[in-house]
Amino acid sequence: LLQALFMGLLQGATELFPVSSLGHSVIIPSLLHWTFKQSDPSFVPFLVLLPLGTAGALKRALPALGKAFLTLYGDSYLLCDYAGVGREFEASGKQALMTVFRNEGQWDTSNVEFEDGVLLAYNKTERTPRMKFIDYGLGGFTAKAFERVPADKAVDLADLYGEILADGELVGMEMKQRFYEIGSPVGLEETARFIASQGVGKA
Repeated sequence: LLQALFMGLLQGATELFPVSSLGHSVIIPSLLHWTFKQSDPSFVPFLVLLPLGTAGALKRALPALGKAFLTLYGDSYLLCDYAGVGREFEASGKQALMTVFRNEGQWDTSNVEFEDGVLLAYNKTERTPRMKFIDYGLGGFTAKAFERVPADKAVDLADLYGEILADGELVGMEMKQRFYEIGSPVGLEETARFIASQGVGKA
């Protein structure tokens, strides 16, 4: 994950200069002795999907994903009924579902306005005092939702969520158990403590 993040930042930065950002993607892993190598079968797909953003990458992967599917943020550890979320999404008849958690700014900055079971607003940059919930990290999408994503443009998943919400095609589902963030050393440590407290791995 950290290697992919670094390569994404590097490619974005070098697009501003008359140098080959793709060349860096080949040279840097070799120079830094990364485990991700040019000979890996996933190397070329990785380079193709990297500049597309999450929504763009998912659009490219639609032939393998099917008509409807769930997505999970890579830095999230969730204790929830995934099958139940899938059933709720299917029953909604909407193009997308966002799970939300009443966060009150406790574990991360709240970015969702959710009231009486209705998702009213979502914005990761322009937050308001009415946003008491946070995007939980688990979502559902139909392939039709990605018709909004241009084939040749990088699109973040948060931006796609916003467009779907504006079109009235996003349903919210409240989750009752907190999320655990595993994308940072602090988050990993907290998650490890929680898992240990559950007796996981003990004889």
